[in-house]
Amino acid sequence: MYIKSRFARRYIPALLTYGTLTAICGVAVLVLAPYALLWVIPFLPLIAIAVEEAHCRRERSVLSGFATVLAASLTLPVAAGFGIAAPGTGQWQDILHIPWSIWLCTIFVFLYFAGTVFYVKTNIRERGNSKYLVASLAWHGIALACAGIAAFMFGGWWIAHALLWLVLTFRAWIVPYRAQHGKPLTIMALGMGEVFASIVLAIVWYLCI
Repeated sequence: MYIKSRFARRYIPALLTYGTLTAICGVAVLVLAPYALLWVIPFLPLIAIAVEEAHCRRERSVLSGFATVLAASLTLPVAAGFGIAAPGTGQWQDILHIPWSIWLCTIFVFLYFAGTVFYVKTNIRERGNSKYLVASLAWHGIALACAGIAAFMFGGWWIAHALLWLVLTFRAWIVPYRAQHGKPLTIMALGMGEVFASIVLAIVWYLCI
């Protein structure tokens, strides 16, 4: 809000409070795991995009949404990297030892939450916009294909994961379709649906790992 408001003074107390707490936590992390500083490389451009979009009051743009989602998705391998070595003993090479299953789940975390950027827009701000609907269906279709490949290669819970993507892809079509024909879901219903889908996917991702 501080950036979006063009640096309004009323947001300075909140900025200082949360900024200070974040700085303290950040320093503590770097003391225990100095190699975590390497994560600045992928995070910095994503933060820059989000800040620029907020400054231009385009925080709801697809670009801003994707940058934010990708940054959030990367917290999964970041957390996994911290768990590989004991505090104070880790090296930058530990990042290279993050299990492939973590990276694969990170990809699907990004695919899902980036897909929600399209899904929500096709049901609210861009309802009836055929271009957004096509983009949403294309995105979910790509994710479904990736999930199918993972299920074929690894079996197990990845098969259930692929079936979930089949449901999500169908949802990406049927919900906007019904909305365009006078039967839209309420914002509350959309939100609760996302919460439920996120919980189910999180459980399946955990089982896949």
